[in-house]
Amino acid sequence: MNSRHLTGHAVDLIPYPFHGDFDGDGVPNIEDWDQYYPIATAMKTAALQLGIEIEWGGDWRSFKDGPHWQLPW
Repeated sequence: MNSRHLTGHAVDLIPYPFHGDFDGDGVPNIEDWDQYYPIATAMKTAALQLGIEIEWGGDWRSFKDGPHWQLPW
């Protein structure tokens, strides 16, 4: 398995309380992008201030992944 999560180079950040549970099953649905943009702004600002390169799954061209953050390969 090729996952940055397994090597400690990636995390998923989901806002809490998460208002994206559209079907009421208790599992968050990641389609509610408005909740990820404030996190993205804060993460990118902090990374810039600290001089750390990060990648956000929400910036990917294919398979956008709002909760996903990782250190570059």
